[in-house]
Amino acid sequence: MSIGSDVGILSEEPLEGALLVDKPAGMTSAHVLRCLKRSLSLASHGRRERIGHSGTLDPMATGLLVVLLGKATRLQDVVLESTKTYVGEIALGVETDTDDITGQAVSTDPDFTIAQDAAEELLRRTERHFLGSQMQRPPAYSAIHVDGKRSYELARQGRPPELEERPIVIESLTLEWIDPRRLGYRVKCSKGTYVRSLARDIGRYLGTVACLSAIRRTATGRFAVEGAMTLEDIEQVGRKVPLISLGTLAADLPRIELAAEECRLLRQGVQRPLLRLAQTRQTEGHLAALFREGGCFEGLIERAGQGSAWKIRFLLAR
Repeated sequence: MSIGSDVGILSEEPLEGALLVDKPAGMTSAHVLRCLKRSLSLASHGRRERIGHSGTLDPMATGLLVVLLGKATRLQDVVLESTKTYVGEIALGVETDTDDITGQAVSTDPDFTIAQDAAEELLRRTERHFLGSQMQRPPAYSAIHVDGKRSYELARQGRPPELEERPIVIESLTLEWIDPRRLGYRVKCSKGTYVRSLARDIGRYLGTVACLSAIRRTATGRFAVEGAMTLEDIEQVGRKVPLISLGTLAADLPRIELAAEECRLLRQGVQRPLLRLAQTRQTEGHLAALFREGGCFEGLIERAGQGSAWKIRFLLAR
């Protein structure tokens, strides 16, 4: 299912930018968008505006959902690539079919204990083991496509697929004992990481079984949940919500500034400014943010093949 959709808006200035939302537990990310369409008066006749988000949170999860409005949805891929930070708890001694506490238990270990004199060193060793680049097997209850169907659909039919491992990166991991049956965690990880799978694998590394019992997203890239609004707060202020600009959303990409005349030429389909960039500017990465001299965000450019040439991904209408 697409995480962006067209909706009608009022005859006011369109909302353009990112809105930081603190998602409550028990609600899907799609449900959050439906609530925002109502709170922001988006579902009305008139022009068309887009709304999307920067990555799904499971219903049991709370925390930061970066919601993209209007032209900001053009930067969805950029935000999706950002690292994510989570905190929460892992339940030891039980493994479920969903790898979290909402699932059905498939294995238990009621006698699991760790000697107190060995606990601290065991946690530090576990942290080191899971740091860095690695392969991770996603949970069967996930939205990954298998033969044209979602994996969770097959799992609900009693045919859970054995999904292939995928590359992920754990940038940082901190573990602490809460009690003999629970671990607290803080993890910063790459796009595509399933914290449910991480909890499962941590349990196995400790010599037991485990599942995720609590999760809260505290950051997406440079954006932190401390700057987010609850749905109730948004309901109160409506379309006066504070939005993050498109330029700020693209701030972590390589930055290229062009003169106003060069930006005008690009909009007319003249490629000369991009040819000049390929000849004179060495820029890392396959994607770069275009700014007009003076700081105004203009759009994104991307590599054309394996060489140094650039092509336009999109330019904002002026």
